[in-house]
Amino acid sequence: SAQTIGQLYNVFRAVMQAAEDEGVISTNPLPKKRFLIDRGDIPRQLPADPMFGDEVEGAIFQPSEVPRVIGWDGWPPGVSVLWALLFFLGIRPGEAYALKWGAIAGAEPFRRVAITCQWSSELGLERDRKTRIPAFVPEHPALRRLLKRWLRRWGVVFGRAALPSDLIVPRSAAATHWDTGSFGDVRRAGFDRMNMRRRRAHDCRRTFISVVKSAKADADHVRRLVHPCAKDAHDAYHVAHWPELCEVVRLFGTRVRMPEVALCPARGRFSPLRSIWRVRSTSATWRYASAGTCGSPAGIRPTTGPRTAA
Repeated sequence: SAQTIGQLYNVFRAVMQAAEDEGVISTNPLPKKRFLIDRGDIPRQLPADPMFGDEVEGAIFQPSEVPRVIGWDGWPPGVSVLWALLFFLGIRPGEAYALKWGAIAGAEPFRRVAITCQWSSELGLERDRKTRIPAFVPEHPALRRLLKRWLRRWGVVFGRAALPSDLIVPRSAAATHWDTGSFGDVRRAGFDRMNMRRRRAHDCRRTFISVVKSAKADADHVRRLVHPCAKDAHDAYHVAHWPELCEVVRLFGTRVRMPEVALCPARGRFSPLRSIWRVRSTSATWRYASAGTCGSPAGIRPTTGPRTAA
């Protein structure tokens, strides 16, 4: 993006300025002014696989595929809820990994979800959002019903009642975040078992934007929902009304159905702290057993020990 190129320019200019101060070069060749670039000057990003590019719509989910992904009963406990957050909120994966119960507030039918931080898989900590500006996303009624069910099951899965400071979908009872690696292993294995083409977690955000735009949602309202940072002085003085943002989320619900999700049953208890899901990273297949446990279907077994790659 232009913002990323501008940041790289400023870093490179600081290096040149340090070289000038140390006498390595006589003059800093980069001008001391804000770096501006036209959108047309940004080089086009080409997909590694042409069949997976934007032109053939290979990088998004079809509306009929979304219920299949969310409602599949082969995910580890809570992963179906994580998929629902990604699809129905249109947020980035790192923001979904760091989302807590206390971030949801307000009156029904569209409660307010505050997106204030994201989980950095590289640094292993929570940090500001990419734009450093908090976002407030309406919670679709279908998502609200799913989260209410998941809140009742949360204590069964993790062994205690959920607090406002707890993650909505932790990876373990020790409040471990999902990250790019762990969720990627589960995601690839699940798609292979469902005989679906593999997609990235970020493609849920692209799907949300594509679906609401195809449903004739106001383009300015969509942009303010997914990218709330102001682009110019006019944007800085304009505030999007909450009903306008709710309408965008409502349109997504008219095109995409929230399926019935089989959450962790009341019997038994699954502790990801003691038992984790072993996934072969290369072949992306689950290990099989004759019977499942809490949150796992028959034929998939949580195994004890560290996650290993084939």
